[in-house]
Amino acid sequence: MKPDLIYFAIFYVLGIMVFGLFFRFFLRKKRLLDEERKMRKKHEEKLVYREMAKKISKDARRHRRDTAED
Repeated sequence: MKPDLIYFAIFYVLGIMVFGLFFRFFLRKKRLLDEERKMRKKHEEKLVYREMAKKISKDARRHRRDTAED
């Protein structure tokens, strides 16, 4: 009976270690994907802000040109 307890204890410890490693890699991958998603979203926001700034400056130039003629 005693050798069986050692056998089960070894598998119990190995199972905990494998589960811990699996969880670590799983969470790291999930965290990495979340960070990439946030970076992509920030990049898209920058593009939107840049296009909005171009449109605003274009409208301002047109407005100044139109009011200068009057």
